[in-house]
Amino acid sequence: MRPALLAPLILASGLAMLYAPRGVEKTYLALSIAHAVVTGGILLRWHAPKARPVLYVDGERPAATLQARLSDILGGAEQAARLCSGRVPGGGVGSGHPGEPG
Repeated sequence: MRPALLAPLILASGLAMLYAPRGVEKTYLALSIAHAVVTGGILLRWHAPKARPVLYVDGERPAATLQARLSDILGGAEQAARLCSGRVPGGGVGSGHPGEPG
C-alpha cells in the first residue's frame, strides 16, 4: 500500500488534478495542500501523516503573485494556530476550548 501524503486524498507516487472553472481559487487550494504536506498538518478534513518535501510548479502566474498567495496562507495558518492555542491578539490567553473562559 502506498503511503498517504494527504490522507486519504493524495497518495505517494499518485497523480491528482484540480479542475474547476476559472476564478474559484484553485491556486489557493493547491498551495494549501502543499503547505499541509510540507508541515505535516491538516487541511479541511484531510491530514498529512508526516512532513514531506513538496515541489510546486506553476507555469501561469508570476512569482510575486504566488508569493503573495502563499503569504496569505501562512498568515492564515498562524492565525488558526493562535486561535487553537487560545492566544488571540488583543484578547489575552484563553484555554483554547470553546465554551471555557479565557
